[in-house]
Amino acid sequence: MGGSGINDGEIETTMYAASVLSGSHFINNGSLTTGLVSTGVVGNGVYLSGLNSLFTNNGTLNVSPSFSSPTPGGNGGSIGINSTGRSSAINNGAMNIGITEGNKGRPVVGVVYGVIVNTDGNFTNSASGVMNIGRAADGSDVYVTAGSSAIRINGTSGIVNNQGNIVLGTKVEGSAGIHVTAGSMHNVTNSGTITLLSNGDNGTFIPKENYGIYALNSARGIKNTGLIDIQGINAIGIKSLSGGQVESSGDINITGGADPSTGLRNYGAWSEGLNSLVNISGSVKLKGDGAIGVHARGQGTIGLSGNGQVNFSDGENQIGYFVYGAGSKINNTSTGTQDVTTKNSTLMRLDGGAAFTGSSASTSTMSASGDNSTVIVATGTGTRVDSGGMTVNVNGKNATGFLIEGGATGNIGSTASIKLSGEGAIAGIADGQGHDLTGAEKIMTEAEKKATSLTAGANLNSSLNGVVGYIARNLATLTNSGNIVFSGDNTTGIQVEEGAVGVNSGNITLDGQGSVGLKASASTLETQLSSTGNLTLNGNWNGADDATRTTGVLADGSQVAVTIGDGVSAAAVNLNGAGTVGVHATAGSTVTLNDNVAVNFNSNNSDQIAFWVDGNGSQIITDAGTTETQVNGDGATLFYVTDTATLGGALNLNLSGKAGSDKITSGIRVSGVGSLATLATGSLLTIGTNATGVLAENAGKAVIENGAAFNISGDKAIVGKASGEHSLVENKATVTSGNGSSGSTAFLAENGGEIDNQGTINLSLGADHTAISLNNGHLVNSGNIQANGTAIHIKGSDSTITNAKTIEAVNGKAADSCGCGCRAELKRGIRHRHH
Repeated sequence: MGGSGINDGEIETTMYAASVLSGSHFINNGSLTTGLVSTGVVGNGVYLSGLNSLFTNNGTLNVSPSFSSPTPGGNGGSIGINSTGRSSAINNGAMNIGITEGNKGRPVVGVVYGVIVNTDGNFTNSASGVMNIGRAADGSDVYVTAGSSAIRINGTSGIVNNQGNIVLGTKVEGSAGIHVTAGSMHNVTNSGTITLLSNGDNGTFIPKENYGIYALNSARGIKNTGLIDIQGINAIGIKSLSGGQVESSGDINITGGADPSTGLRNYGAWSEGLNSLVNISGSVKLKGDGAIGVHARGQGTIGLSGNGQVNFSDGENQIGYFVYGAGSKINNTSTGTQDVTTKNSTLMRLDGGAAFTGSSASTSTMSASGDNSTVIVATGTGTRVDSGGMTVNVNGKNATGFLIEGGATGNIGSTASIKLSGEGAIAGIADGQGHDLTGAEKIMTEAEKKATSLTAGANLNSSLNGVVGYIARNLATLTNSGNIVFSGDNTTGIQVEEGAVGVNSGNITLDGQGSVGLKASASTLETQLSSTGNLTLNGNWNGADDATRTTGVLADGSQVAVTIGDGVSAAAVNLNGAGTVGVHATAGSTVTLNDNVAVNFNSNNSDQIAFWVDGNGSQIITDAGTTETQVNGDGATLFYVTDTATLGGALNLNLSGKAGSDKITSGIRVSGVGSLATLATGSLLTIGTNATGVLAENAGKAVIENGAAFNISGDKAIVGKASGEHSLVENKATVTSGNGSSGSTAFLAENGGEIDNQGTINLSLGADHTAISLNNGHLVNSGNIQANGTAIHIKGSDSTITNAKTIEAVNGKAADSCGCGCRAELKRGIRHRHH
């Protein structure tokens, strides 16, 4: 049995304040200071060794750092308590660890340790005990250099337990509450509270990382059952390195936010290195802006089990789970909810070649409920995401399910479920441009950007306004095979932006107003979008504002190329809603329409447009084939060409309008100065009841090339119409009529419009036809005209005729003039004959 000693006074000493050996017991009820504050001589504190040797601190124990040497690295470490050889120490009072920074500058001040536990040592900081790192005897905060700690375990320990409070002050850097360095099995527990306050002295310097618990070198048996509270900056609640492993069933709170000047973040847990592990069965609560819940790096592992989860309690721009590097992983077997609920935050971020594979079970659920939040962000070359069969709930306003960027690849499987239940929600984004943690763009090569891809096979269904299925941008590639059904207004199925490639084979159904199935926009980099899926457009416009039209495909910009159909498999554009538009090409974009694409109009609703080409340089190129395109609508238009756009190619078309309607159903409608439509050789158009094959208006121009052919099959049909000053229809094709047709017109010019006919018009079959009708319009004819009915119907004093060929009426009138003073220059005759 050893001796005993009690200090009720004040002691300040260098070297050892006390040596407690061979079962002795020393009690401090007063004030004990190890190390000299005045000179900076190192202090070794209380040394304990031997079975049953015990030191109890009921008073105050101060540890003063060494700073006697002016040379960096020249000052050793001061120690409060050193326990080894089955001895024990208990702190019931206050320990101030690092009570001054000396007088020779911070670069030279030595490290401080509250307690060092060597082999078989034991230490308990009791429920009443407080261990302050970086606090002077008068209670003010002081600087403590990196490498310091409240409790440092260097050897295979006995029992170490913090039941009280460990506090790292505002001027501490690079230090730990509990630091376990020895690679062995331990019995180390934090059942109390560790508080990290360091903020670099309120921003006067950038502190190195501070830790609540720091385990390395394969240290095991370390547990947090209490609370780690991070209130400062650049702090980590629990860090495992080089095979260290820590279990946390307690709580980790991150109240402090990211440092605004440096962007340095706070982390709840960090696991780095092969076999490193932090297993969370408790909670990590994110309250500060920019906080990160858990981080696995360099083949480290974060495990979640039991009720383990990250809670987004307050703040914004946070990350729940951050995985970096190949082999790094998060193993989640917990029952806790995985939901990012704060603004602009991310549930999981993968970077640097990390991989994530979702469970094949549909019971695995991840959600984004915060505004502008994201479920999974994957960034960096080699980073991969596979959804498996998981369920992803995108509940927040403008929230995103998957963001695949910066060279990463993603796959959303057909068995995955993505629920877009927030206004403006987005299922997935493929973005070639990567971003770092601050949101700044990474420096990337073009090849790295092009390697970014997202493949999606999940079916999407949403009734919310403004939702988007998928977005591709910045050279990334998006491939979608899933079906998309959106019933809200202003929704978008797939959106492809600058330099990206979009490929769609899924069917898209839009029920809302102002929605777009497939959208491509670019003015700088070549951007491609192709689709072989069916588009069904059910939304109704308001009858006046083109922005309320629901559109299947919208191409916008001079660098956009869109291809519809593959020429082999059948594809359909179903126009069911009033005012719907199948394809809209604008601002110099190009759309190629391959053969075997069916455009289906609904005659129960009006003003539908299959293909709208708009703006200078915009064009829609069509390839006619053996499959005939059917157009049957009320005021429907197959091709609408506006604002100096051009249309070229061959058409195979059967066109009919709604009987009795006052709306014009047209195959091609050209409007505006400089707008041009050309029907190429091989075009075959059949014009049925109350339909117009070609309509030029508002100074638009339509050219029908030699080798094209029109046939009138119904009543009140018009092959070509020019309406308005400088509007022109130039015809070199053959126009015929069929048996049973009646009351139809080959060409009509009105209100200053002009017909230039160089082709042959033969309306001898059927009855009561008019070959040419003028109503203050103009005709230049160099083709032969024959009609069963009226060859030329003339109305209006401003009508003019220049004729160089034969115009003949069969069983009718050669010329029928209903106006006053029209002018005619006839180089050949106009005649009629009766059978």
